[in-house]
Amino acid sequence: MSRLAIADTGFVVAVANRQDNAPDSRLDFVDATVIAIAERLNITRILTIDKRDFGMVRPTHADAFDLLP
Repeated sequence: MSRLAIADTGFVVAVANRQDNAPDSRLDFVDATVIAIAERLNITRILTIDKRDFGMVRPTHADAFDLLP
């Protein structure tokens, strides 16, 4: 398992940018953090009940997230 250092400046900026670039959604800090981690770790599948917000997001590393369930 890889370790994830989330305290670096680039990661914090990525989270803030996600929130700033989604004015029409209710993307909160936790959702933006999940998205930033997924982008950093090249993850495309996300388990969520919040399909509305996650469905509006276009990840930087894929065309879209595969939202489960």
